[in-house]
Amino acid sequence: MQYKNIGFIASEVKQSDMEQEYLLKQGCIKIQNVSDLKKYKIDLLCVLGGDGYMLRTFHKFINTKIDFYGINCGTQGFLLNNCRNKFDNKTIEELMDNAQKYSVNPLKAL
Repeated sequence: MQYKNIGFIASEVKQSDMEQEYLLKQGCIKIQNVSDLKKYKIDLLCVLGGDGYMLRTFHKFINTKIDFYGINCGTQGFLLNNCRNKFDNKTIEELMDNAQKYSVNPLKAL
């Protein structure tokens, strides 16, 4: 799928400087809050962090009609893609084309 405007959000807990630099060079926009999605017309949001951060991001942006692409910045994780060794020779679109796609329906316990 071709995306026009790709944004990203990064966990403050995980070290993601390399991933952020890569995405900025690819023309992606750093997102600070939900209103930035509409402002920049984001249709794909890259989530840099771990599984927990990905799940929190799902909940934060649950009412948006955008796709998510998770990039693992830790050591383990099943929701996110491990891309660190692939950044040098691939575009973000190529990484997404090779990713396993899942539909996730996040639950929230009250």
